[in-house]
Amino acid sequence: MYIVSFVNQILSPNLRLGLFDKEFKSFNYLDANLEIDASGATGIDFAIDQRLIYVAFQSSHICVFDHRFALVQRFHHSSIKDPHSILISNNHLFVVSTGNDSVFIIPLDDNGLLCGEPLREWTYPESDGTVDSIHVNSIINYHGRKLVSLFGSKVEEVGNENPNSGKVVTLDNKVIISGLKNPHSLFLINDRLCVLNSSEGEILDDTRGVLYKSKGYFRGVHCTGDKLLVGINKRRLLSKHRNHTIRGRIEDFESEIDHSAIEIIDTHSWKRIDRIPFELYGREIYEIREVPFELEIAESTETAELQRLNGIENQFIQTIRKIDTRYSEESKVATEKFRKSEREVASLSQTIEELKSELDRVRKSEEEFKKRFSVLSQINLENEDQLVSRTQKLKSSQIRAAALEEALDIAERQLIDTQFELENIRRSRLWRIRNCAVGVLKAAKIV
Repeated sequence: MYIVSFVNQILSPNLRLGLFDKEFKSFNYLDANLEIDASGATGIDFAIDQRLIYVAFQSSHICVFDHRFALVQRFHHSSIKDPHSILISNNHLFVVSTGNDSVFIIPLDDNGLLCGEPLREWTYPESDGTVDSIHVNSIINYHGRKLVSLFGSKVEEVGNENPNSGKVVTLDNKVIISGLKNPHSLFLINDRLCVLNSSEGEILDDTRGVLYKSKGYFRGVHCTGDKLLVGINKRRLLSKHRNHTIRGRIEDFESEIDHSAIEIIDTHSWKRIDRIPFELYGREIYEIREVPFELEIAESTETAELQRLNGIENQFIQTIRKIDTRYSEESKVATEKFRKSEREVASLSQTIEELKSELDRVRKSEEEFKKRFSVLSQINLENEDQLVSRTQKLKSSQIRAAALEEALDIAERQLIDTQFELENIRRSRLWRIRNCAVGVLKAAKIV
């Protein structure tokens, strides 16, 4: 039996691990009921004596399963970020922590369970050990030394890795192979070190000799006898190495192939024997490993195809609910703002009406005063002071009325803007639902 891990399963994030038989006739998902917030699984390794299976997840969790694939341990530590390949060696689990350019080791107890704090075994010399700057990914034990593959430093001007800066190095920083383009999946054939030169669709040996070449992005490999299983993936239009904020993607892929697959290669002739389409199960294969002991797993009552279809449907429904919840929250805020503006407008309108009435009264008083002005001006200086006072009061009322009329105009404009904003929120919700549906239905063409 072979276990295959898939990364970036955004359409069905609860289906990240699959099991298929050696005849490649049946396939079943293993983790449909595993509650873990991760859109993909990466590295896989085994403890043969304890019959345990170790799996790294993109959520930075490492899970341990028994031979029935029951969860035995769930391990998480903040120092490990975006784990990729894992390796058991000398009662320790080596974890490639891609998110901070490092390799950590975690002790194993006598039962094969993870115990103790992760220790940083290695960090790329040119890295500060905080982010993914060189995309270290695969690890292997080779002649007593640990080797890792990495993409190399990015070109800051374009935000991408140097085209041929990929390499294989030891944990004491000796370069074994250089000049690679996005290398993955270190492995051995007859004690010969090999690597997948992913972006070129090549299998290379340690002299950079090309053993095999095909279309697609190579990642995931397993050698069994005289056969080699290689994962073939679509190339992403958006590289995760370039943008760490993207969690999965449902956009198109840039590739000469239109589906993921596993190619079976004869290691004597280096010719392809067979090609198994895998698009029904996942777009991006990370690891292919043969289980070194007997598994006791009940067959699922649903086919893998139906499980994936249901997973896509459930994810679509959850996405719609999230959009609806967000819209409801935004709509509630906008509605409250709208009602507040309405109350402010009503209050200002009432105040203005009152001031208009007061202004009318003042103007009437002014007319009466003007009629009496000639008489009052002749009486005495005291009456003249009264005239000045009334005139000032009149001007003050006029200024106040003008200010309130301007405030009313501003409030009315705010009311119009708020109504427009509310309408935009409503339209935005419809577009989000439409775009989500189009994206999911577009990606769901695989099933």
